[in-house]
Amino acid sequence: ARAPVERRSGLVVIELELSMGGIVQGAKVMSRPSPFDNAALDTVRGWGFGVPRDPTGAEQLFVYAVVGFREPVTQ
Repeated sequence: ARAPVERRSGLVVIELELSMGGIVQGAKVMSRPSPFDNAALDTVRGWGFGVPRDPTGAEQLFVYAVVGFREPVTQ
């Protein structure tokens, strides 16, 4: 059975921990819990990033992402 389609809009703020190669190693929701959290996490886990060639002194790299969901538009 398919999951029901969410009929509201929402935003999810996510903290991504990156490897020095720009690969997502960890992701956690920073905003209040919502029905969109799992979809947002599934989306960002596949992202990759370019990082500075010489991230001097960096032990960890973090990116903060806002993932938005819009109510389906119907005619």
